[in-house]
Amino acid sequence: MKKFVSIIVPAFNAQKTIEKCINALINLNYDKSFYEIILVDNNSTDRTVELVERFSEVKCIKEPRQGRSYARNTGAQKAVGELLAFVDADVFVDPLWLDHLVSAFTMSHIGGGQGRIVPCNDDGQDSLNTFRIRLQEESTS
Repeated sequence: MKKFVSIIVPAFNAQKTIEKCINALINLNYDKSFYEIILVDNNSTDRTVELVERFSEVKCIKEPRQGRSYARNTGAQKAVGELLAFVDADVFVDPLWLDHLVSAFTMSHIGGGQGRIVPCNDDGQDSLNTFRIRLQEESTS
């Protein structure tokens, strides 16, 4: 039986990547009636919220306390899912990501999980992403 999942996306000034992130989440190979997407704006001063409001599939809420942990916790409080999935605003998930993630929770000894991280330079952070790529095999293999 499928589990309902709340996907929570904390965002701060993410206009460079947010549309690609949301499009990837909308196009997951997972029954659309079994997940929700919650974007938590964390005081963005760019066009992040404006861009996200174009997506009817996304609930957009505001968290005035600055910090990713505040945004994640606010999203979790508003979520209705049996499972919570946290995705940063500069992440573009594979279409099977949620299916694979949720399938692990059929095992009683599983309490959490993560997917493979493949950095890109869409966010304009080339030097940081070069570091991430170098450590990718160690941290996500």
